[in-house]
Amino acid sequence: MTTASASLGRPSPRVDTAGVVAVGAFSLFSAALDVYAGNVLQRIDPMLLMFLCFTSAWAVFTARELLRRSRFVAIALERPSDVLALNLTTAVTWVGLFYALKYVEPALVNGISVAIGPICTILLGRYLRRQSRVLQIEWCCAAGIFVTVLLLSWSSIARAPVSGSRTLLGLVSGVASGVFAAGSLIYSKRLAERGLSASAIMSVRFLLLIGVTFALSRTAIGGALVRLDVMIPALSLSIIGIVFPLYLLQVGIQRLEPVSVALIVTAAPILTFLLQMFDDRIAFSVTSLALIVLITLLVSTSVVARYKMERSPQ
Repeated sequence: MTTASASLGRPSPRVDTAGVVAVGAFSLFSAALDVYAGNVLQRIDPMLLMFLCFTSAWAVFTARELLRRSRFVAIALERPSDVLALNLTTAVTWVGLFYALKYVEPALVNGISVAIGPICTILLGRYLRRQSRVLQIEWCCAAGIFVTVLLLSWSSIARAPVSGSRTLLGLVSGVASGVFAAGSLIYSKRLAERGLSASAIMSVRFLLLIGVTFALSRTAIGGALVRLDVMIPALSLSIIGIVFPLYLLQVGIQRLEPVSVALIVTAAPILTFLLQMFDDRIAFSVTSLALIVLITLLVSTSVVARYKMERSPQ
């Protein structure tokens, strides 16, 4: 969720403590979302939960833009193809994430998303951001991450003999979420370059997702609105997992170099693993921890290499 100036390549402010704390808090909230959502999804239908969460989040961001008298709709309509692509990639990203969290332990879902993201960003960048340069070490790290994800997936399936098909569905959903998340990032940057703020982008990116989830859960919405055991988790997820974390991320992006933001965010799988230890449904797995640490190290290596390349004299 970069600002327009960051997307256009202007220098970012120096690294400061507030920025590090903000992005670190974003990673923590993201990890908390995965663990909490994984628990809630055991008793609430994913489509219904997504409709309630994203409708409330959309209302918050839209209200903010209206109070600011922003021309966010007019600006967004200047790039209808990007808005449509952003809606499509966003919908697949979140549907995949919620179904992955329903069937697979949260740390694995988070690890897969972190692993798939850089690979897809590199590949998509060759077509959507042709001016970007890919380092050899980034390709090596991407290959290592891919192999690690295969091992991570095999470990998850092996530990779920009773429901192997559902675990496989969860893993596929997690991969799809990571792939389309990379696409949504690129399209959100394009809109940022047109002058849309982070909250304005949030106001136009959930429309397709809300429409799809409404169509698939409309018969249950009326009853859910009067049930506290449904509304409280949904609103909590909306604030904890969507509204507040994205604000923290934006603060971090304004104060840190983008590469620093990316490096701190890679701590999310480890935080997820630690948080899910408080979930009685999930048994501790040394294998999962080792593979998640390996993924984080590989991603961090590629980010550090990019940082050194950009700081070296041209």
